[in-house]
Amino acid sequence: GVPVPTGVGPTAVLTDPTGRFAYVTSKGATPATTPGIVSFYTINAATGALTLVNTVPTGKHPKSITLDGTATYAWVANLVDSSVSSYRINGDGSLTALGTVATATSPETVIILTDQSTGGVLTNKYAYVTASGGTIWRHTIPSNGALQTGTNAEVLAGTNAPSLRVISQKITGQGDRRAYVVNAAANEIQ
Repeated sequence: GVPVPTGVGPTAVLTDPTGRFAYVTSKGATPATTPGIVSFYTINAATGALTLVNTVPTGKHPKSITLDGTATYAWVANLVDSSVSSYRINGDGSLTALGTVATATSPETVIILTDQSTGGVLTNKYAYVTASGGTIWRHTIPSNGALQTGTNAEVLAGTNAPSLRVISQKITGQGDRRAYVVNAAANEIQ
């Protein structure tokens, strides 16, 4: 395809489940001191071509972007300021900022576990944030999609797991949920 400009220092790209929209996080020229952006694109159904619609600010050095199963909300892990930015996804695919909360030091990924038997509907109301320091934080997701912090966040793994990168899920039945975490530094899954 034809290259399309994005912000300086793109770090992640993600399409919505319908394939109509794409989101790109960019860290900017000075990620340690200036906020990054999320660029929003429409995808041409016939050609796959991207068209930039707009950008929204996020925290410093956005590392990844995650959508819930119904593409109602998006969350961005901001590496430098150790935060997660929350957004509502509007019907036209654009993003509306809901707020930013503190999380684990140097977050890399936000994982939302959804129940596929309900069409990807957000059922467990938790977001898990993996961090390069070896922690996984759990944040409550209220009905408005903006992550909660403070007493609602808890550390699930300690520094004995220094490189937690990926969480996957298995839902075997109602109320029976398991999450699996890859520890790349130790060549383990737990």
